[in-house]
Amino acid sequence: MTTHNHFSIKSALQYGGLALLAIVVVGYGMARASDLLFGIDLHVAPVAIGQTVTDPLVDIEGSAKRAVGVSINGHTVPLSQDGTWKDTIVLLPGYNPIHVAAADKFGRETISQLTLFYKAPEEAETEEDVSVSLQTDNLQTQ
Repeated sequence: MTTHNHFSIKSALQYGGLALLAIVVVGYGMARASDLLFGIDLHVAPVAIGQTVTDPLVDIEGSAKRAVGVSINGHTVPLSQDGTWKDTIVLLPGYNPIHVAAADKFGRETISQLTLFYKAPEEAETEEDVSVSLQTDNLQTQ
């Protein structure tokens, strides 16, 4: 009794085609799932945490890969197609907490928090200027 092994080009093409289709489907699924698997990559630059600044207007900028939105202290910041963003914020004298949040299409959020210290310029007024001002005010009211 002899057995015949029928290996033909037609069956090789069928199995090869199925294998190629499986590779394409798995590859496409992995590529689409990368956003879910890797999450948001949020970077804030060039501000150093705890940095002291003397200008109340500060540019905050960075990048947020795989994000659909960015906000600074609750204010929405435009996000470019390459994932970069930039905004100017106004600081109050003293410590200013800055809360940068980025969200992805799955509703997940990544947060970066930093604090800047705004030191307002010293008043140029001296004690002599104050006393002259007080004397002038008193003269006008008498």
